[in-house]
Amino acid sequence: MSGAVAKRQIILDAAMRVFSAKGFHNAKIEEIAQEAEVGKGTVYEYFSNKEALFVEMLESAFHAYTEGLTQAVSAADGSSGRLHAMLKFSLSFIQQKQELARLMMEQPIGIPPRLKQSFAALQRRIRQQVDDILQEGVERGELREHDRNVAVAMVMGTVYMFCRWEAQGRNKVSIEQISRQAVDLLIGGLQSSR
Repeated sequence: MSGAVAKRQIILDAAMRVFSAKGFHNAKIEEIAQEAEVGKGTVYEYFSNKEALFVEMLESAFHAYTEGLTQAVSAADGSSGRLHAMLKFSLSFIQQKQELARLMMEQPIGIPPRLKQSFAALQRRIRQQVDDILQEGVERGELREHDRNVAVAMVMGTVYMFCRWEAQGRNKVSIEQISRQAVDLLIGGLQSSR
């Protein structure tokens, strides 16, 4: 990693800590520079303003999430295993970046168009992964035929709600247990086997 790339990453990491602790509106470039142990002018060498820094910080987090999610899902077997891997990775990622996740989910900010586009691309990518998992499950005989849009919405809604729960610190159960139970309910439904 070159010096410029390393310094940029140090600033992004510092920004994540400051934005997570203070929120977008209350965070100041001076505080980010101090956290990164660089001068305020150095921050402006890499980022034109606070919004640009915030957007790039979130895009970096989106990228890390999608890369890790793809690896976790690819390493799992079967539709149930892949859904479990998806939920488990998502919850673990949120747990590691709880303050940032809370900031994203709860902080009312005017979302810049670039960030809206990045977030929409992230959602499309996750939606496609879920759709692929479910379709593969049908093709392999692991899952019954279903309305793909409804099934994808159910899985994505489940992932989102558990991630929100984790971001808010309300989760008192292990990530493993939550992901196993959630996938079991998604796959098996709530109906009794009687």
